[in-house]
Amino acid sequence: NMFRISLLTNSPNVTFQFNSNGFYRPRFLVDGQYINKSGHAPTVTDTSSVAQYATLALPSAKMRMVTIELQHGMGFSRAYIDAGYTAIAPKSNKLRIGVLGDSYCVGPDVGTGIAADATYTSMPATPSTSFNGEGMWQHAGDWGGWEAAPYPLGGTGFYGVTGGGSNNYDGRWGDLTSQYTYKPLDALILQGSVNDGYQTSDITGVVKMATKALCNKALAAFPNIPILLTGVFPAAGSQLSRFQANEAANAAIISEINDKRLAMIPIQTTPAIVPTWTTDNVGNAMISYDNVHFNPVT
Repeated sequence: NMFRISLLTNSPNVTFQFNSNGFYRPRFLVDGQYINKSGHAPTVTDTSSVAQYATLALPSAKMRMVTIELQHGMGFSRAYIDAGYTAIAPKSNKLRIGVLGDSYCVGPDVGTGIAADATYTSMPATPSTSFNGEGMWQHAGDWGGWEAAPYPLGGTGFYGVTGGGSNNYDGRWGDLTSQYTYKPLDALILQGSVNDGYQTSDITGVVKMATKALCNKALAAFPNIPILLTGVFPAAGSQLSRFQANEAANAAIISEINDKRLAMIPIQTTPAIVPTWTTDNVGNAMISYDNVHFNPVT
């Protein structure tokens, strides 16, 4: 749903050519930091096709890593720099952490992208205009300085949405391992999912069994990296007791398997990682308009 292309260049101007369906806009990072959150309007649009161009005018000529972030069917074509300057491929020293998860990996509403407002300075708040790919792990990686490599699918979990059918985590395992073969991981997160609690009340039975089986499968498939099993988001809602039971069951799995490569990331137990249905220190809602997913701005 979201990907980035980076180059190291000393050019004071960098132009990216990309394809879009007209709804979505790219965002840019310079030396790993977003220029803004709302994205950029194309500098030039080729009216005869879907080719679009966006130019970054940087304050000086010095070596920087310039990154374009695209999403949801957009395509990267090429990058242009000023004559006489250099562009090379960057070498990342970041830890690369994979995440097998649900819609929290994908992000909030994936409707029609960011609205084409006149100023391109703010993130619209209407339900169909969230920036796709803004899941919590992408945010965590950007804040923590590591590369998030999520493998998400909304509505899934360890047990699954159809009584353990092909849409559960295990049913997607072959695709996940083939993806990570080409670019190895430094760690793998198995995300606890509210979808399991919505699917069944048998948390300590079928859900725990499926979770434990996948933990063992991950340990066998990735023998040289840590495997991190998380608790369950969100920490509120009509099925709160099931979510709490699910997290407790996940903690029990860690003890039962007893492998030093397998560890737990608690969510609802003390100390809680994320406040729920509340605001952060600048007043932005932590939970999005759908009352489930995280706000893409925060």
